[in-house]
Amino acid sequence: MTRTYSGLVKNDDGPNTYTGIVILFGPAVEEYCGPNSAEREFDEAVNGGALARGLLDGAEIVITRVEAEIMP
Repeated sequence: MTRTYSGLVKNDDGPNTYTGIVILFGPAVEEYCGPNSAEREFDEAVNGGALARGLLDGAEIVITRVEAEIMP
């Protein structure tokens, strides 16, 4: 699965570990919070301890947490 985050915050819990930030507004809120949201399920798995691996500027990173921010 490919997952794109709105932003990343560097963590201090290990080398190259980050928190993925999801900014939600408009119809994206309902889609993300819906019962069949693959993105939400993926993010919940990461928050439950699964590690997501990705690339940032060509370097391998690990996403260890995800925070979803709902904008009015």
